[in-house]
Amino acid sequence: MASTTKHDNPRTYSFTRIYLRRPTTEIIQYAWLLGLSAAILAPLLRLPWMDRLSFGGIFIAFTIFMITIQLVPQVLKNRDHLTVNPDAITFEDWGDRSRVTLSRQDGDLLLVIPGYSDRGQRMNSRLIQLGTGHGIGVSWFFPQRAIRRACEQSGWRFGYDPDLAQLHLRHWRAKGQLAPAANLVRLYGPFTVPADPGGHLSLGAVISAEYGDKIMEVARKAVQSHRSDSRPRREAARVYGRAATEQRAFADLADSADERATRTAEADRLAAKAAKAARRW
Repeated sequence: MASTTKHDNPRTYSFTRIYLRRPTTEIIQYAWLLGLSAAILAPLLRLPWMDRLSFGGIFIAFTIFMITIQLVPQVLKNRDHLTVNPDAITFEDWGDRSRVTLSRQDGDLLLVIPGYSDRGQRMNSRLIQLGTGHGIGVSWFFPQRAIRRACEQSGWRFGYDPDLAQLHLRHWRAKGQLAPAANLVRLYGPFTVPADPGGHLSLGAVISAEYGDKIMEVARKAVQSHRSDSRPRREAARVYGRAATEQRAFADLADSADERATRTAEADRLAAKAAKAARRW
């Protein structure tokens, strides 16, 4: 739904509000259809245990229909939503009353990161403001095509810039957000820049290795609590292997033979960690 609102200055801002398609409404509708179907089938099938469902099914269907009439307006009114205008993109979570804003002053380049798995937990896609470390989680209930169309109509750009991506990774690493950072490395790597000034490890390798260490902590706790779950260990092995690949790409760009040897040794160390994580404990 598009509309306009006026601020204190004479300029008029147009905005688009995009609502979350909550499954609550659909569940209520399906429940109502199920009750109505039971009321219709009860007298037709003539099963002994369904003799009592004729009146009961009609009563249940009518009750659910009345509840639907009462709840749907509230569900539609109190949904999570995105508000897009030329100056900002704001996400409001109705459940916990939180708000996240991407300001145009920080940059206008957006990138959609697909959903990923973090230690067995499925994470939503993210709409990130490239280079700022900021982003908005976008569940699959949101109409993503409508989000992209609304942003583009308001002057926001979608694309990828490697320099801004490196800056974004550094922001995420400083915040400890290693899972989305490692996912960005997986999608757009290799990131062949030093992680730290004068360092011998690349940014992509360091982020992947630190995320692998985090996963290995989960695997060790599983072993200590006598839970035989090999998924964290296998995932850590994959992440360490990606870190080794990132480091080897960084070694290929070394200016001297000594620097190349040092970087290659770091890549071999990461590959050894991957092999160790892949072995059974």
